[in-house]
Amino acid sequence: MTKIDQTLSIPGANSATFVISSVQESDEGSYRCVVTGDCSAAISNAASLEVRATVFPDLDEDGDVDVVDFAIFSACFNGDGNPPAGIFCDAPDFDDDGDVDVVDFAEFVSCFNGSDQPPACN
Repeated sequence: MTKIDQTLSIPGANSATFVISSVQESDEGSYRCVVTGDCSAAISNAASLEVRATVFPDLDEDGDVDVVDFAIFSACFNGDGNPPAGIFCDAPDFDDDGDVDVVDFAEFVSCFNGSDQPPACN
């Protein structure tokens, strides 16, 4: 396995699959596989790896915190001390206290940045 922009072989990448454990932004890029034999070599097409940080308020996991995420959050909001309103409402309980309330809403608002924009929080 070779990262194209470095054209260096990756140590240990010598099997049918390649896994990058604990992926980091520095791993982002295009990769290709070079298979060599006694008489020749074959080079695969490039495969791209994009690394995106996970932000809890990105409830639809599309890389932004927007009105779609707000709709999901709103459907789960049930107030302090009340269990979440739906069976898929664990994710909006950002402080993991068993409810979706104003504390969770404050976290959501701190990340809201609109469609196709990176989240405003870290």
